[in-house]
Formats: sequence, structure tokens, C-alpha cells
Amino acid sequence: MKKGTITITITIGLMFFVLSTLIFIQFKTISSTDIIALENMRDDQLNEEIITLKAKYEETASKIIETENKINEYKETMNSDKKALELLKNEVKETEDLIGKTDVSGERNCNCSGRYKKC
Repeated sequence: MKKGTITITITIGLMFFVLSTLIFIQFKTISSTDIIALENMRDDQLNEEIITLKAKYEETASKIIETENKINEYKETMNSDKKALELLKNEVKETEDLIGKTDVSGERNCNCSGRYKKC
């Protein structure tokens, strides 16, 4: 045999040995993994996801009902301009309260003892 064929045969043999070892390690890892625990973990995660989706659904449903009630109220008050104006003023006031756009007044407590007294 030539020197080149011996080198190729040894190289192929080493590659076969390394690949066989890696495949064996992979099979051993798969067989030692607890599949039931993984499935239970997935079930727990799915249950948590279902709970959060139900909560979001209920919140959205309540907002839809609230919006439908407001629409019905607007339809009922459309006949009277005075009632419609009053309703819109109440809506504007509620919205301003929610975003924090309210006038604030308070008492000025002046206990300044410094040089630049502005009280």
C-alpha cells in the first residue's frame, strides 16, 4: 500500500470514531432527559398563558360594554341639545381628571429665612 492511502484510511477511521462517539453521547443525553417534566412545564406555561388571556378578554369585554353604554347614552341625548352639551362637558371633565389636567391651588407657607425672601 502506498503512504497516501494509509493516511486517508487512518483519517476516515478517526472521523468515523469521533462521529460514532458523538452520536452515542447524543442518544445517552436524550434517554436521560425527563420528558414528563418538560411536558408538565409546558402545560404550566400554557395554563398561565390561558389565565392571562382570559383576564385580557374580560377586560376588553368590559370596555366594549362600557363603550356601547356611552354610545347608547349619546343616542338618547341627541334629541336634546342641552343634555348633549351637559354630557359632553362631563366627558371632558372625566378625561381631564384621568390625564391629570386639573387646576391646583394651595396655601403658600412662607418660612423663608434667607437673603432672597419672596414671601
